Amino acid sequence: MLITTVAACSSGIGNPTAGDILSDNPNADILQWDGIVYSNVNDAEYVRELGHEPVEKLGEIERQSGSRWFFRDRSATHLPEGTNIFNVNKGGIYYLIGVADDEEIVYRALVEG
Repeated sequence: MLITTVAACSSGIGNPTAGDILSDNPNADILQWDGIVYSNVNDAEYVRELGHEPVEKLGEIERQSGSRWFFRDRSATHLPEGTNIFNVNKGGIYYLIGVADDEEIVYRALVEG
């Protein structure tokens, strides 16, 4: 009984999913990469101050979707299919950059803890 209780309590802990985000805000500008959801922070002042730059191409967006039920890795709500995704020079795994139409858009990981 104790094991069941602990497992049930821990199921609500973890990083937010695309479904969680889109339930609260259907217009959210997010992408999912390697199981982590990232949110557009391009307009945040601290992002401009950090001066993120793309370093290494990780891949491309494969699907544009606003569906909270069918959102998966390499999906984005606003970035079009084929958008290049890069890691950054500062911020480690917490930031990615999408490059669409020569515009760099910074995304920050939505992680708990």
